Amino acid sequence: MEQTQQKTSAVKIGTKAFMLSALIILLLMIFSGFLTKLLPSGEFQRITENGKTLVVPGTYSIIEKPQYLPFMALLPPM
Repeated sequence: MEQTQQKTSAVKIGTKAFMLSALIILLLMIFSGFLTKLLPSGEFQRITENGKTLVVPGTYSIIEKPQYLPFMALLPPM
């Protein structure tokens, strides 16, 4: 008597665990949006040597932040 067992490859996750995971991701997105507004934007000068792009030490300068609408922190980059 042979019995065949079917294996399912889907992972079963409860509703509570899914909602908690989604909430954590949403909070991380909101936190990173606030950090984008809080921390200064800046850039280094770069040079190319032997096919490599290198950062020039001591050349950091603050640049103007682009004006984004608050909901854009929740959208994917394009």
